Amino acid sequence: MQLGIDVGGTFTDLLAHDPDTGQLSVFKIPTTNHDQSEGFLNAVRLAVSAGAAPAPISSICHGSTVAINALLERKGCRAASVSTRGFRDTIELRRRDRPAPYGLRVRFEPLIPRDLRFEVGTRIDVEGRLLVQESAEEIDRIVAALHNAQADLLVISLFNGFRNTVEEQRLAAAFDAAGWPLAKTVIATDISREIREFDRTGTAVASAYIKPAMERYLVGVDAALKNSGIHAPFLVAQSNGAVAHWRATVDNPIGSLMSGPAAGAVAATATASMEGFENAIACDIGGTSTDITIIADGAPHMRRAHDIDFGLPILCPMIDVRSIGAGGGSIARLDRGNILQVGPESAGARPGPAAYGTGGEQATVTDAQLILGILPDAKPLGTGGGMTLSVELAAAAIDRHVASPLGIPLRQAAQAILTVAQHNICAAIKKLVTEKGQDPATFALVVYGGGGASHACALMRELGIRTAIVPPFSGAISALGCLLCDLRMDQVRSIHAPLGEPALELARSIWDEQAQAAADQHRATGIPTAPPALRRSLWCCYAGQSHSIEIEIDDPADATDLTGRFERAYHARFGLTLPGFPIMATAVQSVSIATRLDRFHLQASQGAGHGRAAALEHRALHLGGTTRQARLLSRADIKPGRPTPGPVIIEDPDSTILIETGFTVDIRPSGSLVIARETPESEE
Repeated sequence: MQLGIDVGGTFTDLLAHDPDTGQLSVFKIPTTNHDQSEGFLNAVRLAVSAGAAPAPISSICHGSTVAINALLERKGCRAASVSTRGFRDTIELRRRDRPAPYGLRVRFEPLIPRDLRFEVGTRIDVEGRLLVQESAEEIDRIVAALHNAQADLLVISLFNGFRNTVEEQRLAAAFDAAGWPLAKTVIATDISREIREFDRTGTAVASAYIKPAMERYLVGVDAALKNSGIHAPFLVAQSNGAVAHWRATVDNPIGSLMSGPAAGAVAATATASMEGFENAIACDIGGTSTDITIIADGAPHMRRAHDIDFGLPILCPMIDVRSIGAGGGSIARLDRGNILQVGPESAGARPGPAAYGTGGEQATVTDAQLILGILPDAKPLGTGGGMTLSVELAAAAIDRHVASPLGIPLRQAAQAILTVAQHNICAAIKKLVTEKGQDPATFALVVYGGGGASHACALMRELGIRTAIVPPFSGAISALGCLLCDLRMDQVRSIHAPLGEPALELARSIWDEQAQAAADQHRATGIPTAPPALRRSLWCCYAGQSHSIEIEIDDPADATDLTGRFERAYHARFGLTLPGFPIMATAVQSVSIATRLDRFHLQASQGAGHGRAAALEHRALHLGGTTRQARLLSRADIKPGRPTPGPVIIEDPDSTILIETGFTVDIRPSGSLVIARETPESEE
């Protein structure tokens, strides 16, 4: 039995897979935001008590938001740093951007305050040679200050440290000898071995800042699982679309920042490919946020570097997931100009939307959908929780905060809330797709998350998209992604050498080291895997340029072949080459992927029409100022090859799927629903 568990801002989803029978069972319960481990364990107990997770459990994979929440909410530890003299303020440099398009003043709070940022005389040159060594007096002074300040962790990041990892290690040992233990030290080159001091130091600082919170959480969950008699390997989904043992995640928590969204992108990619779509936009609309990923040529787009928030760079390979504050719990309010705004603030799971009846008083997107008839009134939602929605509470909240202040009818206010939220999501999709030079209309749309399928038709209409896919268990697809993730390790090391045979020889030696490190990490998970496959690449640029492009390397390879590959890739990207300019190799990268032998595989016949057929029912649907009777169906009511026209509402245990007028829905053997536009020309 395998369990995939994703903790979101509003709901915790569990998907249990029995490899013997192929059965999948889904459970959705409210997230316990005060302590996410409580909801995690509640979901496991619910699955066990329901008989969906009988012993033995072979593995548990977890998508967590603990790391990202600690970072964005500034609820990390009291960290300190040591840098080369003159580089104390590196983490405050920032870039030439602004968090908002208007105004020159910004508020930025560094993760480490200036009085906890220390300097030493240690200096390394550009070749990695030690020029100056710190004094013992410097070490003793800093150790005393660390103890007096009651610091939790110390980050060591020396300028040019990525050129010579020995010096940061040696400095850590010196601090240990002076009374600051290695266990409370984070070494920057253990986190990243890439050039760019602002990014590398910022990444190490962020990893240290969230490390105690992740350690407390994961140690507590592991202990609770063992106390419950569950001794299965406990894995954590990583930002690069892989899984890692929880202890490895504690050692480098920055790798799990986008844990749940990345797992969802993996599942969305597998679903789109299975249905014949290699290019798609993955759109996960949950209770708190919307996560967007571009899938091109059958793989989610990856990034080497990412600004997780203003002034917080992360130098770590990860799936390119863009998040905005738009979801079912997004709060609707009027600004000072009496203009309707929706999000980014969210009501979360507690107090939640007003309709939950759990103390929330603000109007949210969920309340608007209830008023418009998209969501059911007084019908149990989720699993095990018995939650129902109250149309009276939703109406009161929308009337108080939107309808009455604007002097408009209740349904018009609800429609306005929904329209603004959907426009915000479309704007984010357009920005992400167009910055890559693409047109959203040329992609399929994969919608998931608890709210994704209820917005599908509106997003298709505004973006000009003709096809959307709603995967099976769409409301818990990040949990499904946890079952699909393999073991993967991305490693990047900066070099600086002319592209030629010497650079290639250096790269080969680095690839050998990286392969050994990946094999050791894969083995530590305790999960049986196939022999790992290693994908090698070089990052190159013309001399004098500051940004590089990736060139995949076959073995054997020679320098002449690499030059031709770089020039072709450069021309494809920029439409020209620079004859006569030297080409520099700037980084060596490897990606080691070990396929789990117990991994769950999506199949074309996974479960068409899961769910019981619904009794013939209708619900009034109030959209666009008109009222229509929408049929209430389940996936079991949709017959393959016979597209069903809207308006239709399909109720899954974990989500609600809205098929509007002008759209049809069909079902594939896998259980995926395919939404198509009936008359796109008349709507363009």
